[in-house]
Amino acid sequence: MSNEKKRVVILGSGFGGLETALHLRKYCGKNATIVVVDQHEFFTFIPSIYKVAAATEDEKNIVFPLESIFRKRGITFIKDIVEAIDCKKKTIKLAYHQLLPYDYLVVALGSATNYFGIPGAKEASLELKSIEDAIKIRETINDIVVDLTKPRPKPKIVNIIVMGGGLSGIETVCELQMYVQKLCNEYGLDKNLVILSIVERAPHVLNNFGEKVYMPAEKRLQQLGIQIVAGTAVTKVEKNLLVTTSKTIPFDILVWVGGIQPHEVTESTEGLTCGLKGINVNPQLQFFQDPNVFGVGDNIVCDGIVRTAQNAILEGKHVAKNICRMLAGKPLLEYKKKPMPLLIALGRGHGLFAHKGVVLKGRLMYMLKHLVEWHYVWSRNK
Repeated sequence: MSNEKKRVVILGSGFGGLETALHLRKYCGKNATIVVVDQHEFFTFIPSIYKVAAATEDEKNIVFPLESIFRKRGITFIKDIVEAIDCKKKTIKLAYHQLLPYDYLVVALGSATNYFGIPGAKEASLELKSIEDAIKIRETINDIVVDLTKPRPKPKIVNIIVMGGGLSGIETVCELQMYVQKLCNEYGLDKNLVILSIVERAPHVLNNFGEKVYMPAEKRLQQLGIQIVAGTAVTKVEKNLLVTTSKTIPFDILVWVGGIQPHEVTESTEGLTCGLKGINVNPQLQFFQDPNVFGVGDNIVCDGIVRTAQNAILEGKHVAKNICRMLAGKPLLEYKKKPMPLLIALGRGHGLFAHKGVVLKGRLMYMLKHLVEWHYVWSRNK
């Protein structure tokens, strides 16, 4: 390996960016200068963010400071907003610092909420991408339930819709239902005054995971009293009204977790092939146009890999290993897609595990999920 230290800049410190940085230091030792840029001071454990929205988790338990994680490992952290990437000049334009040069770049900027061009969707809904979003959802639900306690000549019905029947949508709607029931108990309200629904374009929620997964998941939702509106395409969103191809659905609160799209910086970067779902990378997780630029996490598209924290972690480790191999003049390794276990929460006390055709459900799976999440947070925060 050359005595000259190369600078590796990592944009973003979600799961993919964090794991890339930590494993670069582990694999390369002190042979590379590692710089991480993120606009946030804290790492947020996004898989648990829905619990903050439902008041079952304190936000302090799922965030921890990036500076302390990186400083103890000799990694430079810059809190700033990435404005542009210049692959030709190998520089990053930041909002508050001078141009940041790099030898190797890892783009881990994550994704933005995808409204699929549906008119009115962004304006009428609440997204769930940050702690602030979660707190806003929690407070909005609390306020609307409190409003039900006011005397009225006729009882008011409140409709809360979660848009999107993927992993995030399922976990969110289950936890919110339990939150609403708790609030109704506290305020002495009839639980039937608040109706939670989940809307999904595919024929079933969790449709991509097959019948063995979506059947027990839908059964659990029905047990919780959640209405499933599947096989329904939304064409526009008006004030308090979802308009679909077959009917209109009223709502008081609309939580949008229905998809992701590339980060605006990657979309505007010259020379990158950026499709509707992200930046195209080769099997080594390099950008096709520039072998010195790698991608991990939600902002890339590679051989149908599902966007999960598990995959972002594995991608980060793989990119770290490949950059070290580049520094040593060794051939790069292809990223092999691995069948990952599915582990989801379906409301407090009930979880679902699926792997290679085996499906398990119940309290033990719920406890297992929380143990896995706790171990990750603990290991990265120690």
